[in-house]
Amino acid sequence: MKSRPGGPVEEVGRSPLPSVPADRGPTAASSSATSRPGAVARYPVTLTRILQLFAAESAAGRTMFDAACGQGESSNALQALGFEVTCTTFVRSPKLNPGIRCLEDVDLNLELPVADASFDCASLQEVFEHLENPAHVVREFNRILKPGGLWGMTAPNGSCLRSRLHFLLSGFVKGRWRAADYNNPPGNYKNLFIPSLPMLHYLTWQYGFRIERTGRSRRSLASVMLYVLLWPLIRLRTRRFTHPLKRFDTPLQRKACADLRRWLLSPHVLLDENLVLLLRKRHGIEGLYDPGRPRPDAD
Repeated sequence: MKSRPGGPVEEVGRSPLPSVPADRGPTAASSSATSRPGAVARYPVTLTRILQLFAAESAAGRTMFDAACGQGESSNALQALGFEVTCTTFVRSPKLNPGIRCLEDVDLNLELPVADASFDCASLQEVFEHLENPAHVVREFNRILKPGGLWGMTAPNGSCLRSRLHFLLSGFVKGRWRAADYNNPPGNYKNLFIPSLPMLHYLTWQYGFRIERTGRSRRSLASVMLYVLLWPLIRLRTRRFTHPLKRFDTPLQRKACADLRRWLLSPHVLLDENLVLLLRKRHGIEGLYDPGRPRPDAD
């Protein structure tokens, strides 16, 4: 899938300004929401939560890479936080505020047209699930971020309890409730890969990232009811299946499994319809598998 974003996401009331503290609720309003350059009165739920995650970080003088910016709403809002924004687009002409750099015709399945360690932060909202090569995208975000850089991302939550129940009864997860359209090629298909948290945790962990914080998105009543009814069993089974097998039992495995268990038992993961994650780059990927790039030990 190219860098085009997915379909529209549900919106709620008046969202907070980009400078709202991370613990403010989604319906907070401000009379100055439309008076500030680049500010808008309404944000999609997932964008609101990304802004709240980044609002807890210092933005002044820091660079932001906003991939697949759609119509430009996310780039404008991130600029309003104080970031120096570079965005990408593939098929749309975004409506951007002055000062935002836009890279056009960027296919996220290919190498990004920016230098290594170019950005302090990055954003990818409701796009990861549409891409043909998710692992490549994780590697590329590691490449373009500086050491310690932050990556905010959102995607449908295949690990929420409503998704798990639906999968039990039908074989399909949140974001892919029915059979795919076989008349549509993968490069043009929405919701091609719905990430479960274990898969996403493994990919980001292996390619240098650690989950730093999660944000809340829309919650369904079904997930809340399942959480109340099944919490003891969920906790027990999650702890069991994140315990390392003997043949894999190393300090690294124990550390990774403990971190995965922590997030799998988070209410944001169990209840929310979308994953909202803030990841930090802890190390580069030199020496790890990266197709198309020579290995360090290559002749």
